[in-house]
Amino acid sequence: MAVPMKNGGMKISKVIFYVILSGITTGIGAFFGAIIGSISEQIIAICLSFAARSYVIYRIWRISTRSQSFISWKNDGSGKYGRISNWNFCNYFVKK
Repeated sequence: MAVPMKNGGMKISKVIFYVILSGITTGIGAFFGAIIGSISEQIIAICLSFAARSYVIYRIWRISTRSQSFISWKNDGSGKYGRISNWNFCNYFVKK
């Protein structure tokens, strides 16, 4: 984590500060995660399902926003591009 900041021209004192700050917040998150995770296995399953769902939604959003530059979508009157839903995006590639 420190190497890209140092190579980007950041002062070594700021690099050390941000690395320590990141380590502290990671430790706090691990502490609270251990407390919440020790409640029950169902709580762990719920937390992991929320994390997986948010990651999948984020990746689909990133793919769909990047695809607008190379896929010609028909304008349905709602703006510059037609509305792109996850279903339409997946169907576009399945049909090809």
